Amino acid sequence: MIHWQCPDVESFNGRVRDELLGGTQIYLDAPAFGVGAAFLLIAVGQAVGAPLIGILTDLTSQPTAFLIAAAAAAAAVVLKPPTTAPARPAQHPHDTS
Repeated sequence: MIHWQCPDVESFNGRVRDELLGGTQIYLDAPAFGVGAAFLLIAVGQAVGAPLIGILTDLTSQPTAFLIAAAAAAAAVVLKPPTTAPARPAQHPHDTS
């Protein structure tokens, strides 16, 4: 059995937590949507990515498929949206007071 080891598990878990909970800061009016959207995108990525890697492996080789996946991951890191949350409004937009 292969065991995946992260040299700094606490740091990794903290980054994942921050990314998932960061959705609450993006969707201020619906924080649950932000967290749900993050989980949905993770699931979609896994559901789509695994078969694509299998197809790439069949068409090329394992090293080539790995390099393509690594290039896609690197491109996602470079092209990701900014992580700063928008400024909170002084009052809720639907507040009439």
